[in-house]
Amino acid sequence: MDESSHPLGLKFYNLCITILTRLEDYTRRRTDEVAGHVHRLERLSQVCDGILIQYSMKYS
Repeated sequence: MDESSHPLGLKFYNLCITILTRLEDYTRRRTDEVAGHVHRLERLSQVCDGILIQYSMKYS
């Protein structure tokens, strides 16, 4: 008997598809979140570099 024709097989298949879809959505959201954090850290690093350069030019 084909699993897809069995009611429990179809329910299990649909459950797996739902879980995989939600996992993919969650992963995409987290990836976007992490990318945003990385961008902010890079910007903060640039600001700190600028401050250090100004400080070293002023006091050297």
